[in-house]
Amino acid sequence: MHDFLDSGLDSAYVQTADRPTAWAAMAAGLANDGRTTAQIADALCIDEATVNRFLALAGRAA
Repeated sequence: MHDFLDSGLDSAYVQTADRPTAWAAMAAGLANDGRTTAQIADALCIDEATVNRFLALAGRAA
C-alpha cells in the first residue's frame, strides 16, 4: 500500500481549492499500488464515480 505519511499530505493543511488535486494524487497512488477502483473508493471513503473523476484528473485511466 502506498504510504501517504511520506507524501506530506497528512501533515499539511490542504487549501480548499487544492483538495481535488490532492485527492487525485492519493487515488493515483493507490491505483499505482494495484488497488481496484472499488478498493480506492473504500480507502478514500468516496464512491467509484468520484474515484474515476480523480483518476482522470491525475491523468490515469480507471
